[in-house]
Amino acid sequence: MAIRTTKVEGIEHRNITLKEHALAHRWLDGLSGIELGASAHNPFGLEGSTHMSPGDDFDVARQEELKMNGCYAEIDVTAPAENLPVPDSSQDYIISSHVFEHLPDPIKALLEWNRVVRNGGYIFMIVPQRDALETDKRRPLTSLEQWLDIHARANVTVDNWNDLFPANQVPRRGHYHVYTPDTLVTLIETVAARYRLTWDLVDRENPDSKVGNGFTLVYRIRKITRSSPA
Repeated sequence: MAIRTTKVEGIEHRNITLKEHALAHRWLDGLSGIELGASAHNPFGLEGSTHMSPGDDFDVARQEELKMNGCYAEIDVTAPAENLPVPDSSQDYIISSHVFEHLPDPIKALLEWNRVVRNGGYIFMIVPQRDALETDKRRPLTSLEQWLDIHARANVTVDNWNDLFPANQVPRRGHYHVYTPDTLVTLIETVAARYRLTWDLVDRENPDSKVGNGFTLVYRIRKITRSSPA
């Protein structure tokens, strides 16, 4: 099914609806998967997408969407990106746009996405440029060592981040990390090597051709299939 949206009458808005992404249509048309954090003003137009998003900040997100074009995207399944309630290898893809930077433990998310995407499926990510948000310009890039340390703590969440990292305070579900294409590729390559995953980078854009304030990485997932013993 396509992402469902609801229009609210009588709302003043900026009448902004961004164009769909040709690259997403190229790789994901005709498939069935999960769109994380969908928004009405930033559509992908993928008929096979199910919208999953945490529900705790839905009212805030809805108000921001309404300001853009008077509509908001309905959530099909309430779930965080790091804990998706679907079976192993059940999805053709996961697509996210300006979501990954909002995840405190990106390694946990990558491992979860690998779990749910089938062999030959795709991870399609748009992540903001490090200067897309004014406050990110002054922040250092997250290092590989920091990502590994966060994941080793086992339970870093939006609720305990500021207690665990008082020197790096972040608004709840704000930008926990600042990325460049190279640092994110390095993170994914490191996770793949440590956990014996195979993610092939099949496409990339810098800047992205959808809005232009981010970069796009497209990975194809390969999973080893073992035949049954004779």
